[in-house]
Amino acid sequence: AMKFYLSPRLGVSHPISDVAAMYFSFSRETQSQPFSRLFTNYNDFGNPSLPVVARVNQDPIKSTNYDLGLQWSFAEGYGLDVNAYYRDIENYGTIGFQVTPKAPWRLYNLVTDFGYADSRGIEVTLRKAITPVTRPP
Repeated sequence: AMKFYLSPRLGVSHPISDVAAMYFSFSRETQSQPFSRLFTNYNDFGNPSLPVVARVNQDPIKSTNYDLGLQWSFAEGYGLDVNAYYRDIENYGTIGFQVTPKAPWRLYNLVTDFGYADSRGIEVTLRKAITPVTRPP
């Protein structure tokens, strides 16, 4: 079945002087699980009595992101950015269990989406404009 995801984003920037601006952004991002994860162990099974299962309907990876920042050009060709952020992520990893049939068959893994994390912090970036290697005459 085909799935559609909505990922709304909002960003606002406002100049506070002729050399500085403040900004805010919010986004709710959704993306499907990587194909490498959806088909983990597909067709790699040594026991023909158990089915080969690919769990292709795993929940998507979701994140909520907030950014608040300031950009300032304090001298010709130089700038400073300060950004405070918060990110909240769901279904970023996997969890699974193993079925262990009698010998000589191999292990069978069932894996599903799982995981929650958040990160927050402040980033400070000093920027310098690119200058030419040689100056024109």
